[in-house]
Amino acid sequence: MKILATIAVATAFAAILPGAAQAADPIRIGLLMPYSAGPYVPLATELGDSLAMALEESGMEVAGRKIEIFKEDTTHKPDVAQAKAKKLVFEDKADILVGPIGSNELAPLIAFAVGSKMPLVIPNAGDNEATGEKCNPWVRAPRSRTTRSCARWGPGWSSRASRPHRSSPSTT
Repeated sequence: MKILATIAVATAFAAILPGAAQAADPIRIGLLMPYSAGPYVPLATELGDSLAMALEESGMEVAGRKIEIFKEDTTHKPDVAQAKAKKLVFEDKADILVGPIGSNELAPLIAFAVGSKMPLVIPNAGDNEATGEKCNPWVRAPRSRTTRSCARWGPGWSSRASRPHRSSPSTT
């Protein structure tokens, strides 16, 4: 529930704060989950379905803006997770990324989120470094089982204007 609440808050920020895209643009959420391989397939399916159900209850819209969900299968592999994140951002024009489930995929996704200034909600994976010493305002771990959790919310949670992802496919 805490994960869904964080995603809902992030989606609402993207919809209503100054600097956000025009009201006619949908809010695109990119899910990065291991849907076909690894030990977390059932959890990935459950999280994706739960998010979809919660958003459907709100009419797939927040603050008058439609919400679209894009799902990508990471196959529980770090290199695939990063490639799929790039696809979601540069091709599908995602505004928010959600993932990963497995901690083995976390480092490349955090590196990509920070480098491209893309908000990343981590629903399950845990890493003390990522949410502690190397805390970054582009990354949120609402269900963090680690020793610390980032307290800062970065500018990307409120404005698409500061993210060049719509035109910079070379970002790492």
